[in-house]
Amino acid sequence: MTANQRTPYTSEQKREAVARELAFRVRSYERRVTEGSMSRRQAEEGISLMRAILADYEAQVANERTS
Repeated sequence: MTANQRTPYTSEQKREAVARELAFRVRSYERRVTEGSMSRRQAEEGISLMRAILADYEAQVANERTS
């Protein structure tokens, strides 16, 4: 897929996928921190980034619904 081609996925589908990934990270990163395979800072940054991406898609989906 080139930069000019549109993705076959809707913003809503992408929002749902990001929400699932965020839930997965929240569950699994805590375990990894407890096991010592990930630092608390790494976990918090990874979760924070995914929350920001989810917020972007939520805004995009809301904007598309009102357009």
